[in-house]
Amino acid sequence: MANDFETRTDRQYYIDWLRILLIISVYLFHVGMIFNTWDWHVKNDVQYGGLLRQVMIFLHNWRMPLLFMISGAGTWYALKNISAGRYLLERARRLLIPLAAGIFILVPVQVYIEKADQYSSLFSFYPHMFEGIYPGGNFSWHHLWFIAYLFVIALIISPFLNILRSSRFMALVGNLEPVLTRPFGLNMVIIPLLISQVILRNYFEQETHALVNDWATITYYLIFFLAGFILLPVRSIASAMTKYRRLYLSETVLMTVIMLLFQKHVDSSRAAEVTYDVAALVMSWTCAVAVTGYGRKYLDRNSSFRKTANEAIYPFYLLHQPALVVTGYLVVRLDLPVVLKVSLIMISSLILILSVYRFLIRPFNVTRVLFGMKPLFKSSTNNLNVMKTNEVKNGKISSSKTACAVMLSLILVSVTLSARAQETVPERTLLGPDVRYTSVWSPEVRISSIQGKIGATIGGYTGVMIDRTFLLGITGAVNLTHPTVNYGYFGGIAQAVAYPSRMVHMSAQLVVAYGSTKDYENPKNSLFDNFWNISGERFMMTEPGVNLEVNLSQGIALVAGASYRFVSGIDSGNEYVDITHLTSQDMSGVNFSIGLKITKAGKK
Repeated sequence: MANDFETRTDRQYYIDWLRILLIISVYLFHVGMIFNTWDWHVKNDVQYGGLLRQVMIFLHNWRMPLLFMISGAGTWYALKNISAGRYLLERARRLLIPLAAGIFILVPVQVYIEKADQYSSLFSFYPHMFEGIYPGGNFSWHHLWFIAYLFVIALIISPFLNILRSSRFMALVGNLEPVLTRPFGLNMVIIPLLISQVILRNYFEQETHALVNDWATITYYLIFFLAGFILLPVRSIASAMTKYRRLYLSETVLMTVIMLLFQKHVDSSRAAEVTYDVAALVMSWTCAVAVTGYGRKYLDRNSSFRKTANEAIYPFYLLHQPALVVTGYLVVRLDLPVVLKVSLIMISSLILILSVYRFLIRPFNVTRVLFGMKPLFKSSTNNLNVMKTNEVKNGKISSSKTACAVMLSLILVSVTLSARAQETVPERTLLGPDVRYTSVWSPEVRISSIQGKIGATIGGYTGVMIDRTFLLGITGAVNLTHPTVNYGYFGGIAQAVAYPSRMVHMSAQLVVAYGSTKDYENPKNSLFDNFWNISGERFMMTEPGVNLEVNLSQGIALVAGASYRFVSGIDSGNEYVDITHLTSQDMSGVNFSIGLKITKAGKK
């Protein structure tokens, strides 16, 4: 059965409306966080559970998954036939720039307010913003985790864009269409969701939003993103969401009742926990389908407000939490009834958000780019020099030297991800002769500091390079030269290369690995002293980095890079920690590397 895709040129207005409403729901959710019983950045003196808690549990379980699903659908419509390199460059511009700007401009305000008793002013706080990881330290991305996760998902799917757009993959979706368009047929997506969580929650139990130890959550959101990317553009499947929206809504109500009430009537805490988790997972999917169906039915219409709100909603998301923290911090100290506090926080925060957007962000190219908006340009036929967005056809984007400088200085990594900005030829098969593969192996030495002492790791990576642009492989290394700590790790590596045919080019990479340390109470006597005794602390590491590559000859490149290793999982109660005081923060830090990348031509 041939599946009928919506055309990419047709604006799906309901997707815009759902995105707007979901981000408004995030704002309202964070207003509730000030007054409920959960830990948050600013808390009212009197906190409430009961109905408020139940409503927020319900919202928590489906609003962000649906937002990822809507983002996936929006990505499909925005892609057209652009290459993976241009897709990553566009994602870097829309995600990495606001992420970097938010980390340096918005998040410090929130952290400072939480720790205002430790610093005399915001300016005195800034020199300390890199001292440790929040909440123990000061460095964080707070609510910007959503943007970081979207970019990680973009990195994950970018090597497979041509596969996902290939005729064979579309035919595969077409074969599933008769099942997915039946009543409750879309519940098939629950299967991969459930399997992913059953496996990964054993290793990543909590949702942390910290990326380095949150891979169960990332996988969960990735499945929702792919569901939006693959299923929503298929007209018959989207129509099935609309047709059976009441069925999925009734399933949502049933799962919500089970999730909220079943625990009270079960003696076994383990059975109650499993039932809650499964019901919450099913509810998150069925509610996402039901809301999408209702949105497609009643919200697929245009208006001038939609266009204005759709442009403003991204800066609104970036600004809403610092605005709530600032206004909440001031209001909760007042001796007022809770209803007045809620009203005052909402009114004052909205005024603050809209004022900053209207007067500081919207009029200027620099701030528009920093907050994820499209730059303004002047039309050559516009004698009044009225500024318009580049949505106007045949317009020319103004060249702002300041904006370009800020873009380049804030996210050098985004440039390294712009692999070969050229249009791709549509794939004819999933993994056929249209894709070029090369095998790669790379020995390297990494220099890093642990507890103030310098050491080197010796190792490298090997894998498969796809179209000379994306590398997927395995990596490992051991540290033998550090005076007090030996460690080793083994895991996976993903790498994106920009302009590999140029003599000097760049690449960005992400390493995710498990490792083990061996610590010494006293400096060791020799290089291999007790190296094979690996009893010590186990840890997980996530290490993003950027490399400069120089082609020495055909198939051989010299690679020098810098990265930052995030380590988690070292148990503070471990007996070896009592002796050496080695912590996850000690193991985290900047690394410098140098090595060779040797490639061997493979299948074409």
